[in-house]
Amino acid sequence: MCAAKGCPPLRSEPYVGSQLDKQLDDQARRFLGNPKKNRFEVETQTLWLSPIFKWHEEDFTRSAGSLDIYVKPYLPEPSRIELDKAEKVRVRHTDYDWDLND
Repeated sequence: MCAAKGCPPLRSEPYVGSQLDKQLDDQARRFLGNPKKNRFEVETQTLWLSPIFKWHEEDFTRSAGSLDIYVKPYLPEPSRIELDKAEKVRVRHTDYDWDLND
């Protein structure tokens, strides 16, 4: 967890073992649904991701093979559909906001 604005949002409830997978999936959807931090641009076939995905790329790609495959299930539905249609996806990274949350 971190206090920078560029980090994923903190959950308003504690993580619970029996609900952990569901809670983590929900947090991933919230984070990847924020177009200031993550988005797919259809026109340029560019997947813009938080620098967190660059800094920890191996953690995300180890099981999926690529960042676009890893993030696709967590993107908003319109982006998932368009990402499926893309022939060649470029991955770029958004700016990270180091300012602290209030």
